[in-house]
Amino acid sequence: EGINNKIKVMKRTAYGFRDERYFELRLYALHDCRITRNVG
Repeated sequence: EGINNKIKVMKRTAYGFRDERYFELRLYALHDCRITRNVG
């Protein structure tokens, strides 16, 4: 639920992003941060 909410917030703020690829990279970065916290 928390990840879904963060993605929704990111979608709302994505209007200020440079392009769609940057938004995609931000989503991957969000996912990577979540994984590293759980592993470490």
